Amino acid sequence: MTKEEARQKIAELVKKYEALSGKDIKSFNEANTKQGFILPLFAALGWDVFDTHEVAMEEAASNKRVDFAFKLNGVARFYLEAKPLKADLNNPDYIKQAITYAYSNGVTWAILTDFETLRVFSAQAKDDQGFINIRCKDYVKEFDDLWLLSKESMGVNALSEKAQKYGRLPPLIPHIQYRSATDEAAASIGVLNPRHFLGRLFSRLSTRAICSSVILAKSVPFGKYHLTRPLAFSFVPLSHEAYGWAK
Repeated sequence: MTKEEARQKIAELVKKYEALSGKDIKSFNEANTKQGFILPLFAALGWDVFDTHEVAMEEAASNKRVDFAFKLNGVARFYLEAKPLKADLNNPDYIKQAITYAYSNGVTWAILTDFETLRVFSAQAKDDQGFINIRCKDYVKEFDDLWLLSKESMGVNALSEKAQKYGRLPPLIPHIQYRSATDEAAASIGVLNPRHFLGRLFSRLSTRAICSSVILAKSVPFGKYHLTRPLAFSFVPLSHEAYGWAK
């Protein structure tokens, strides 16, 4: 399927969703949402959703199981956590769940979607805002962003390269790298420890949910992909992709 054919297929899928009545939407549980909308979406993006070596279901992650692992040459390029239609994807617990699954297994990207909205998070960076956030009504208009999740784009690391360009992902590093004294000191206080990192990230998520009136200073020099606040620090990425294990 070409990129233009994929665009047309996704446009048809969006029309199917928009034709649903409120009653129809309420009848869609998570399983029906996966089957009716989410898997067809990624099939249009070139993934063989019927090949378990390429799209694995219920893969073990963080002592639980993630809904889908999308793989190339046996290496997971992103995890996807699905929710039923009209789920609140700003729910801190949903964000925590998606990022934890990816981070715990060294997977760079975590996707959270109910089809109506699709959010892409970097599990490496201190990022709870999402690098890409698209509503289904904009899937065609912002198709170039959606295409970054295609099998073709993942094969050439297009998503990671774009994230690096906008400072949303640490640069790729060689397979062998010695820690500096600064790295060792950071590790000793837990900066490189996944538990400490995730604890700090999700603590902030909870605080944001409770204290919604706090006004954060914003700086957007690079447009919609730039963080609304600067990173407090960066750390050595732990993903398969970053260490050069992906083919």
